[in-house]
Amino acid sequence: MDGLRLRPGWWLVAAGFAALAAGVFAIAEGSVPLLLLGVLTGSISAAAPFVTRWWHARQARQTARRAVVESSALLRREGGPASLLAPDRQVVPFQGRTGELEALVRWCLQDGSPVRLVTGPGGVGKSRLAAELKELMTRQGWDCVAVGEEQESTILARVRDSTTAPVLLIVDYADTRHELDDLVRQVAADPSGVRVLLIARSAGEWWQRLAVGEPHVREMLQDAYDGIDLPVQVDSAVTDQQIVREAAAAFAGQLGIPAPQVQLGGSQHGQGRVLDLHAAGLVAVLRAQRSQANTTGQGPLAVDVSDVLTDLLRHEQRHWVGTADHVGLLEGPEGLTIEVLRHVVAAVYLAPPSDEAEARQLLARVDPGAATVKVLRWLRDLYPARDTEHWVGTLQPDRMAELHLVTELSASPTLTTHLLEDLDGRNARHAIAVLARSVADHFSDPTVRARALHLLNHAIGALPDDLELLRSVSAVIPYPSEVLTQSDLTLLYRILHLIDPADTAARSWVLHDIGMRLYRLGRLTQAIGPSPRPSTHAAHSRKQIPPGTKPSSQPPCATPASSCPSSAEHTTP
Repeated sequence: MDGLRLRPGWWLVAAGFAALAAGVFAIAEGSVPLLLLGVLTGSISAAAPFVTRWWHARQARQTARRAVVESSALLRREGGPASLLAPDRQVVPFQGRTGELEALVRWCLQDGSPVRLVTGPGGVGKSRLAAELKELMTRQGWDCVAVGEEQESTILARVRDSTTAPVLLIVDYADTRHELDDLVRQVAADPSGVRVLLIARSAGEWWQRLAVGEPHVREMLQDAYDGIDLPVQVDSAVTDQQIVREAAAAFAGQLGIPAPQVQLGGSQHGQGRVLDLHAAGLVAVLRAQRSQANTTGQGPLAVDVSDVLTDLLRHEQRHWVGTADHVGLLEGPEGLTIEVLRHVVAAVYLAPPSDEAEARQLLARVDPGAATVKVLRWLRDLYPARDTEHWVGTLQPDRMAELHLVTELSASPTLTTHLLEDLDGRNARHAIAVLARSVADHFSDPTVRARALHLLNHAIGALPDDLELLRSVSAVIPYPSEVLTQSDLTLLYRILHLIDPADTAARSWVLHDIGMRLYRLGRLTQAIGPSPRPSTHAAHSRKQIPPGTKPSSQPPCATPASSCPSSAEHTTP
């Protein structure tokens, strides 16, 4: 009888007969209370299936909503001392950015493009701004979800099935999202009740390709980006020194120690990135905690903002060693070395594994002795997963992790070979994106920048001749970026040689991109020259193009190649 369920129509008939019978009986007995009771019973019986359906639908929606929230990429997590800088932990109160935050709130509440792109170099507070917006909109009854990797094509349907409230989707690292166009198309088709905030370091090739999609997508994205990066300075009325001191007080309160006095060096007013300034405050607190002394009244602790990420990384490494020693990873002849610990953390940041099997394979590439259950357990405890798409978390913040990665790979050619060769599609895109960001963003340290560029070129050269893979990798390289133009150009020539000569549309796009990059290298004749048929691809696909000089005027063509003069095809790298 489990499968026997009366439909609501039959419930109404049954309830009607019950009420009629009760009414007849009550009239026959001459009892008004019985008559009322019969009518009430019939009404309740009639409403019961609808109430039950509503209740079950409500429970299902709440369950779906919990599943969406739990899959959000903004999960709170613990970790080493650097985890105190995580935007979602909000240890330091939000400061400044009043105009930017108000503009984003208005964007959520008013008509206009349902998509908004926020760009800016690493460490200026893009993710922290998004986290603050999330808090504000949540208090106004919105459902705010951070979209994890590879959730782009499914998240909108899942959210709409789980709630009737307006929705804010936050997509960090938008420049590396391979399926972002799926989400954008879905929003363009039905933008009601949804806002999508995209966060990236730059609006490069990935954004141009996204913005030239289908007509309704192009129209939607016209007003999605104003072309201006988030400014470094968060508040013109507050000095860098004040930001560091307030951050130090917040971190000291979190760790339960007196706030030390801090003297900031290496930064002029308004020139320090907010992440670096917060890191300076954290480093001062960690020094005070390590000294086991109250530094109040003993003079300020000097912290140089130019060295603060290196200093913070040392504190983080002590955390790795301490936790590994606590669980016995360093003991005995089979124990891991500190170098292997550093390599493991770097490898996981370069290619975050999606499951335990992938994590074990990654650790085996670092060192066969590291691919054990004990090490895997230590790694998950060290950096818990940030979302449901990855099995383990990674070292954060990004700029410090990039510094660590470049340092470790540069010091070990063997590790470089093991980690940068034979990468699959997802990991190849992620690795290239990380290395490209390292090149573009660590401009203040020419040594780090040069090392990162060498590693990027190594990774690009190791990629197989897979057209779709090369296309997806090219899209995540920041553009325009003068220092990355040569690497990007090498990759574009490989793509050109793999495209079917009959595919004129695809070739025109690549030729346009090549022409723009040749222009940026100062090779104007090649950028706008004649275009005979291409030469063979195998002999030329991996050679380097010698660097040129800086351009001095506007590019010869800034529109898609279909409207540009034929260009660049005559030149091979």
